[in-house]
Amino acid sequence: GIGFAVPIDTAKRYIPQLRKEGHVDRGYLGVSTATIDKSLDGLNLPAKHGALVETVRQGGPAYDAGLRGGDINATLNGESIQLGGDIITAVDGKEIASNEDLTAAIANHKPNDRVKLSIMRDGKPKTVEVTLGDRPASADTTATSTTP
Repeated sequence: GIGFAVPIDTAKRYIPQLRKEGHVDRGYLGVSTATIDKSLDGLNLPAKHGALVETVRQGGPAYDAGLRGGDINATLNGESIQLGGDIITAVDGKEIASNEDLTAAIANHKPNDRVKLSIMRDGKPKTVEVTLGDRPASADTTATSTTP
């Protein structure tokens, strides 16, 4: 047996939809990301926190909004990473410190919701508006690695 714990506030929010439809619809961004933390300090990234966009799923909401994934392959501490992509620092004004923050922020929205992403691109802050989509059954990336 495997058990899962769900915060009560999350359960309360989704129970009516589960009862009515038998499933929960969550927003989907269509990116894979890496958490920006102290382990990436040596890369001189333009942000000290956030989610570095490594890849953007073609045809997904992030792609349609013009978000950019990395184009430089690198290895850091034995891990492969894609550098050069946008850095998501906030969703609707709420600071993003990690992949998990991005995943939670996107999951709190439904498909077709519009969100404002604060990003760093080429060292400059920018705001991008994204209309979230439905998570495809074949999605293997996350705001998600976030599959936001």
